[in-house]
Amino acid sequence: TKKKIGTIVKGDLAKFEKECCEAVPPPRAQLNLRSQQLYPGTPLYRCGDWLRDVQKLAFEKGIIRP
Repeated sequence: TKKKIGTIVKGDLAKFEKECCEAVPPPRAQLNLRSQQLYPGTPLYRCGDWLRDVQKLAFEKGIIRP
């Protein structure tokens, strides 16, 4: 579902991309085609988890404003 969490000033888009999106590494491949973990014992880090981490960082840096 879509939910508005805040706004980003147009001039901060490049800053958001560089300081938030590129600063948090995206999830790597974690499952094979049989849905078995490639790295057993390591917790799954899904795309939604990455998105929440980027969002949190952007709020901390003041890039996203409520």
